Amino acid sequence: MAEEWDTRFWNRVKIHEAIDTLYAEIEKSSDVARRRLAHKMLLHLNTLHKEANMTNENNLCTLSNKAFRKLTVHVKNNAVFNIAELLAVFAVPYAAALSHENAVLRSLTVLLRQMDCAARVLQHFRRRRQFERQVRTQDISVEARMRMRAINVAKSIELSRQQRCIHEVLGHAPMPERAVLAYMTIMTTLVQDELQPATGLPRHDRAKIIPAGGLVWLNQCVQHRHSPSLVALTTQLLIVLAHDTDRISDILRSNVVQHVATNLAQASNDCDKALAIAFLDRVAQSVCDVVHKQRTGVSSNASDVSGGTVVSAKTYHSLTRTLSVKSHRSTHVSSSSLVSRNDDTADARDTAYRNRHLSALVVEQLATPTIVGILLRTLDMASPPSVTTGLLQVLHKLAYDVGYPLLVDLVTRNAGRYLSTIVQCLSDTGGSDVVLAALQLLMALASREEGRDGLMVAGLVPLVRPLCAPGMHAPNNSYRFVVGLLAIVVCANPVNSLLSFPTTFRSNDNGVSFVPMTLLVSPHTLLDHVHVCLLHCVTHDTAGHSAQYFQTTNTLPLVLELLVQPPGQPTQQSRSQRHISAIVLSHLCRVASVASTLAFRQDVATHLAVVVQTNRMEGSEGGGCASFSRVDHQRHLQSTAEACRAMLRLLRCQVQTHQPRTVVLAAQVFYLRTLFKVHALEDVVACCRPVNTVGDFAADDVDVVKCAVQLVGLLMPSLSLLEQQTWPVATSVHGVALDQAGIADLAKRLVAAATPALLHTLAADDPLPRVVKWCCGTLAQLCSTNATCAQVLHARCLDVVAGLVPNVPSDVCNGLRSMPPQLAVCLCESAQDDKLVALPPTFYTLLAQLGRLADGRAAIYRLNILTRILKRVHFASSKVKGFLTQHDHQCRSEIARIVAAIANENAVGVGNVNELCLRHHVHTILVQMLHPELPPDLPPALGPVLVESGLAALSAMAKDHIRVVPALVAAHALPHIVSFLARWDVDAAVTMSMLEGAVHVMWGMAQSPSESIQALIQASKVSEQLLRIGCSFRLEMLKVAMFGEKSVGEVARETLRHLSEFEAKRVQSVATHSPPPSPKSRQPRVASPISPFRRPQSSETNEPNATLPTLEPFQVQTTPTCHPSPVKCALNLPTLDWRTTRPLGPKPTVEPPTTMQFIRPKPKRVGERKKYPLLMLDPLFGALDYGVDPCTAVASPQSWNHREGGGEYVAHVSSIMGHHVIVDVQSPTFSADNEVIMKKTSSGTNMGTTLNVSSQRKRIG
Repeated sequence: MAEEWDTRFWNRVKIHEAIDTLYAEIEKSSDVARRRLAHKMLLHLNTLHKEANMTNENNLCTLSNKAFRKLTVHVKNNAVFNIAELLAVFAVPYAAALSHENAVLRSLTVLLRQMDCAARVLQHFRRRRQFERQVRTQDISVEARMRMRAINVAKSIELSRQQRCIHEVLGHAPMPERAVLAYMTIMTTLVQDELQPATGLPRHDRAKIIPAGGLVWLNQCVQHRHSPSLVALTTQLLIVLAHDTDRISDILRSNVVQHVATNLAQASNDCDKALAIAFLDRVAQSVCDVVHKQRTGVSSNASDVSGGTVVSAKTYHSLTRTLSVKSHRSTHVSSSSLVSRNDDTADARDTAYRNRHLSALVVEQLATPTIVGILLRTLDMASPPSVTTGLLQVLHKLAYDVGYPLLVDLVTRNAGRYLSTIVQCLSDTGGSDVVLAALQLLMALASREEGRDGLMVAGLVPLVRPLCAPGMHAPNNSYRFVVGLLAIVVCANPVNSLLSFPTTFRSNDNGVSFVPMTLLVSPHTLLDHVHVCLLHCVTHDTAGHSAQYFQTTNTLPLVLELLVQPPGQPTQQSRSQRHISAIVLSHLCRVASVASTLAFRQDVATHLAVVVQTNRMEGSEGGGCASFSRVDHQRHLQSTAEACRAMLRLLRCQVQTHQPRTVVLAAQVFYLRTLFKVHALEDVVACCRPVNTVGDFAADDVDVVKCAVQLVGLLMPSLSLLEQQTWPVATSVHGVALDQAGIADLAKRLVAAATPALLHTLAADDPLPRVVKWCCGTLAQLCSTNATCAQVLHARCLDVVAGLVPNVPSDVCNGLRSMPPQLAVCLCESAQDDKLVALPPTFYTLLAQLGRLADGRAAIYRLNILTRILKRVHFASSKVKGFLTQHDHQCRSEIARIVAAIANENAVGVGNVNELCLRHHVHTILVQMLHPELPPDLPPALGPVLVESGLAALSAMAKDHIRVVPALVAAHALPHIVSFLARWDVDAAVTMSMLEGAVHVMWGMAQSPSESIQALIQASKVSEQLLRIGCSFRLEMLKVAMFGEKSVGEVARETLRHLSEFEAKRVQSVATHSPPPSPKSRQPRVASPISPFRRPQSSETNEPNATLPTLEPFQVQTTPTCHPSPVKCALNLPTLDWRTTRPLGPKPTVEPPTTMQFIRPKPKRVGERKKYPLLMLDPLFGALDYGVDPCTAVASPQSWNHREGGGEYVAHVSSIMGHHVIVDVQSPTFSADNEVIMKKTSSGTNMGTTLNVSSQRKRIG
């Protein structure tokens, strides 16, 4: 054009003449090509000459009057339509000027003139019929009635004339298509220009279309499928109108959405599809904005009510406003901002009122199965990436609020047919926009629990797994791997929130908030987002469902491939990714099955160790944590703590899942060797430090210290005495080599590295009680063996720990003991007692561990802290009188273990420890611990621990039968002990440790020389229970004698022996000091409930040992499983035999049966019969059947009538399977030559036993 028509040197006159000529050509020419050429020439003049531009702008008023004039018979229609086409061309450069000419509303008036006239005709026809009915019912005069009818007829004639005139002008045909396109182009161009922030804000043309009835015309135009240009212009205009959220309900009511969706299904080219998709996207966006405002309460009166709505006074006032308010606002531009704010609030109330039924309209007009099905079918067809992205964006917006259930149902229907279509978009090669759009759609579908369940049932994981199958580190597969893993991770979300690409997860009370889709995501941002989503899933999961989801779907290896860097390769994780990986691994290990799977993985252990090591290096180099941001600093502390906690959970899961002892030991050795190998143990030990309580993240710093201290304690490998004796030379568990020397060396190195740091933490100024608890517990774990316990003692552990005990008297030699009594005054005893109460139970656990060694006990005596420790058993930390908390019970339990370790000791300055315990009434507390009354809020496992600790302490103290046993009996300990002995085989609550402690306590009481105590023992009938224990085969199999210790059955039998010896001595004393009883006195007498019989007066001699000062009558403790009868006993009860049910005197003879038949189950060899002639556990030949009494000092067989020609059993001592029986048979031909001395080990004791072997054996008849 510039070459063919050179106008550079034209003056003003030529420009004006050219413009007028072009105007005339455009108005009068019938050639379309000439008119289009004239349009181009005008635009060319506007481009080159400013004068032409101004002239055309000034002529717009005249051109508008010509283009928008009313059509009549005398007006040339073609000229009007030609000028309308010119205005359509000028609409782009002169949008603001045409807006001032009200071109949009005038164009709509021209287009709606025919429809408006027809509508007025129809309305008047209806009103005329109503008028006739009203006139007939009204009592008015004939003249008035005729006048009203004349007016009505005149209006009908006028409307008919107007309609006839319009039809004549258009030739009884609709408006030409070129005219419609011209007016629609003017409207669309001007309305689209309003969306430009620079020029369109002051105008309000868009708001005039819908109130003027434009939706009726647009709804008609969108159905003209024979004119694609008109449909395209209509769709563009609808896209602009859909930006108004206050009129979105009107657009949905017009049913135009359904017609646009139908056009999308029938569109043949991609441009029409793109326009239809753009309109649906804009409508869905406006709906989401309005619904989000209603959900979040942005508008004060915005409420989604589908039922009856009550119009408030403010809403009614806003509805009844007139245009004068707007005109007043426009004329007073400089008014105060308060008035404009009130008007904006009124407009918001109007918008809320118009959209009050929006949710119901969305369900009826937008989120319908038809429209959503059209979108999914279009997505299923091959389309360009732009169309596919647009469809995914529309579906993403429909997944918000009311359209979510329908979309989930259609996507997962038919075995996930459309779900596979969406997943195929994840591997699209057309661009990353399609992949990101499909990924965000899956995020939206997985934002609620029902959607996640539907996706899992439809098979999302199997569909996505091929993307991740090659691995993250495979060539050119890292992006696909991250995309596929993110689709899997979003289904692990434990809460209803949208895991959108913006890292802020916003949610409200009513569900998921709306987050628009973003397509500007780089691969690095996508990788970071996967880590953030994993962190969100595990931190909001309190029940471990996320870990279980990964394990059940077999996607845990994919998650570990992302989080754990392969050993031996350069790290590719950023600082944030490394922190998140440690936190996620720690939370995944909360599930026992996951922890068991990861326990012995070398890459996981190495990664956790490297995280701790790297965090420490970053915290000490380059300014340390001070150079981090607040978020990075907190993540730094959290990742260190969670890395240690992850290793803790991996170690604890072996104990919690009841794995064999070798597996637990192998896990400890495995992680300890890993930490030593990567030199990370020193970094873990470095975290065992005093807490920084003045930092910004004090809680996270405390968590770091806690996890590190507990990890050091749990890493301690130890072998018990039995394991040391029976440990094989070479053992391998899960690929971990376990040898005794190596385990001892690892333990020694661990103790040497960790003990100084723990003691330094305890020695800090005013350490936190929690830190003291953790450090003492870890030190107690480090003292699990005698070697490590001595190593901890050599580090002066007790000197540091003793400083925690408040108000300790000075040294024994030169302390307060040397000062006058009146000078040793404590001024703040109550405050010191509070500090003593605050000491944790692990403090006493540590002292109990150290007290196992002689050096430890000597240090406890030297530091003079035993008095304060024993005082703690009487304190209660609760302010409620008589109420003991869990802390108090735990302290009592551990102090009881200390007493069990140091009982029966004599120390310089302390004296006898048993007397010290009795002086502090520790034995009364121990007796109370045997039957603790725990409130229901305390853990049930605390009761058995208290009982076991109390019995252990009592059994240790009961060895002192001179000092302690009388005090225990006076404290009513005997009924509790009898209760345990009676319930050991019927009550599952009585453990082996309880039974062993009770038997040892009874063993100590049986050695008491006091007849009063012996009388109480005999009255309690405990001998029967001891006999059952001593003859129990099951007990012998549960715990056999080893390391020189006696088994439970052997101690019970020894207790019975002591009772029998005491009774034998008493009987012998009675026989010595009293005349032989008369036959009359040998007759059995009836035993009273209090005493079976009364001793002779001569037997009441003074006891050589001290007796109890006072003994109150007691009752045997009753339990649900055992109800011993109450026994009342006086102070000086007579001593009697434990089986006395007959009078004193010789034992009456019993005639044996003449014939006794028996069948041996299996014949024995001759040598075995000679060696073991009487099997004590034989089911047919028991010890009592042959008169053998295992509870007496010297047992003798019964008299038997033997047949001639037979032999007799060889004398022997039998200790088979827990029964210790001596059978001594003397024959008339016995000589010293037949005596054989055999040394054997029986029940853990090495002692010589004499067996009298007779050369003659007599067969029992």
